[in-house]
Amino acid sequence: MTSTTDLPAPQPDERTGVLVSARAVGSAVRAAARRRALDSALDKRSRGVPTYTVPEAAALLSISPEALYRLVRADDFPAVRVGQKYCVPAAAVSDLLESGTSADITDWGSQWKQRHRPASDGAA
Repeated sequence: MTSTTDLPAPQPDERTGVLVSARAVGSAVRAAARRRALDSALDKRSRGVPTYTVPEAAALLSISPEALYRLVRADDFPAVRVGQKYCVPAAAVSDLLESGTSADITDWGSQWKQRHRPASDGAA
């Protein structure tokens, strides 16, 4: 954890001249990234795009992208790894939002995967 003594001294904003701390800048950058992710997710939702990025899904679920990445990596939330990125099924996000459940997310994730598991054709 970084202590406040490890942070650089506040610097003047180039545009306004107001002193701005590194912490405030980081917070503003994260807030802007969340807004972009939410805008992108809402656009995809309106167009019926079947997947979201993890930051987009996290924005719709009102959780941090880091928290959703942890759930995905622990296999507690449905996602498909494509290269080095994850695609989150829009159906999973919608189902969780519509369920209104307050149950443990890991239980919900397991149940969702069971309901959406591809049917086996009997081939070994």
